[in-house]
Amino acid sequence: MVEPVIAADGHTYEKTAIQHWLQGSSLSPVTGDKLPHTRLVPNVLVKSALGQHAHLTSQVCQLLQKQVL
Repeated sequence: MVEPVIAADGHTYEKTAIQHWLQGSSLSPVTGDKLPHTRLVPNVLVKSALGQHAHLTSQVCQLLQKQVL
């Protein structure tokens, strides 16, 4: 996930994917309920967690490579 956003249903989606979905539907892809609006809010918590995960994964890979060499 590159750009997580929160839709009106409270679920997090990849921004480009939900934008594409909303071009053809006003329903939540998860619940099937009608969305009260189509505004998308950046999910900074998920974006931060993904960044931390990527950083830690990179560090672990570097450590493992040093052990193998």
